[in-house]
Amino acid sequence: MATSVCPLITTAPQDTRIFANVGAQNGWREFRAMPDLSTLDINGGMMAEYWQENKRSITAFTVERGQNFWISTRYCYDAAGNLAGIGFEIDTALGWGHRVEGNFVGGGFNETSSEFFILKTGQIIPKPQGVAEVPRALQPVLYPNQSQLPFAPLIMTSEKAKKHGRGGAATSPTESVAEAPRTPSGN
Repeated sequence: MATSVCPLITTAPQDTRIFANVGAQNGWREFRAMPDLSTLDINGGMMAEYWQENKRSITAFTVERGQNFWISTRYCYDAAGNLAGIGFEIDTALGWGHRVEGNFVGGGFNETSSEFFILKTGQIIPKPQGVAEVPRALQPVLYPNQSQLPFAPLIMTSEKAKKHGRGGAATSPTESVAEAPRTPSGN
């Protein structure tokens, strides 16, 4: 198998921007500090970290909470904002997880590694029973360009405000800095 260009495990730099949609009705907002992930709604709550390394590669790291799972996904984009690689992990309430890494080639996800494991020990295991019934849950959502990320309007809005000398007005470390424009569907 080929080497992944986007391993899931990484260290975010200090200037990482933080976005969250704490619940389906709240919409995306930018935060000055990491919100408490336990506050994410199990019906659509999501948190994201976003950073650029050396004006070359762009990373978006998302965490989504469901009723019986947590999903972590790292999206790696090239300098033009095109998806290059993905790292994905789902941790289930059943005590097992699934980790996949791969590249985005020719408009599709090309898996370079995949494994199931026990959450408590990290021990690699065979595919658990019943997994075939939910194949979609074992694959990352693809955003082929960074402009398609669910919080992308905030990236552009906040960058424009900084260029024009208008920063966010938040005063507490976890207070919202900016809110994404709403689409007709409310997302």
